[in-house]
Amino acid sequence: VSTSTSRLGNIQKSNLHATTAESAPDSLALFSPCKINLFLRIIRKRPDGFHDLASLFQAVGFGDTLTLSLNNYGEADEFTCNMEGVPTDSSNLVIRALELMREKTGKTSVYFNADLFKRCPAQA
Repeated sequence: VSTSTSRLGNIQKSNLHATTAESAPDSLALFSPCKINLFLRIIRKRPDGFHDLASLFQAVGFGDTLTLSLNNYGEADEFTCNMEGVPTDSSNLVIRALELMREKTGKTSVYFNADLFKRCPAQA
């Protein structure tokens, strides 16, 4: 596995899971395969509102792609999605993950443009 560092800072990119688009060398495209749950059991609800799960799933040959690039001109993350009905506000896990990254790293003035290209139904 080879990795490289882009001008996005010290974000490591594996050529197995992420690509840098030729047209936008300062972007990082992350592929997330869709999956089919063969077995799913909810164990319990956690204090954070999520659930502990027992699951067996099979990845399939298509999925969603999240493309990230630095937002050099804004003072907030900008999130877009091609699928109607997907929330693009702070209730979306992409935005929440970017906020958590800033909180944990102390890089409070780093903002991103995030574009989610969905091929799988939302919340499926």
